[in-house]
Amino acid sequence: MDESLLHSWQVDEHVHVISLKGEHDLTNVQELRDAIASAFQSGSTVILDLTDATLIDSMVLGAIAEARMELLGSGGRHRLAISVRPDTHVARVLAIGLDGLVEAYDNLDAAYLAAT
Repeated sequence: MDESLLHSWQVDEHVHVISLKGEHDLTNVQELRDAIASAFQSGSTVILDLTDATLIDSMVLGAIAEARMELLGSGGRHRLAISVRPDTHVARVLAIGLDGLVEAYDNLDAAYLAAT
């Protein structure tokens, strides 16, 4: 996967942002899984920023669903918030694929406020 498509950084002691840009699918989903696992290993909140993603497929939805299962089993140590631009392909795929299972926010600031 091209390094520029996924960026991960720590914004607070226990808050990590993982930002996806461009297209994400079977060919690069493992990098997303690894980034989420790394953030969760430190007992952290993950904010998944999809505002610059142009395509996600069922493999990415699966990685998000796995992250949700991890946080449900964490006893409250982990949190997950997603930022996605409304009325985009990515927002529609997320709404259809994970309807009611994850909270999506219109921008990174709103996701951060909800998660912390």
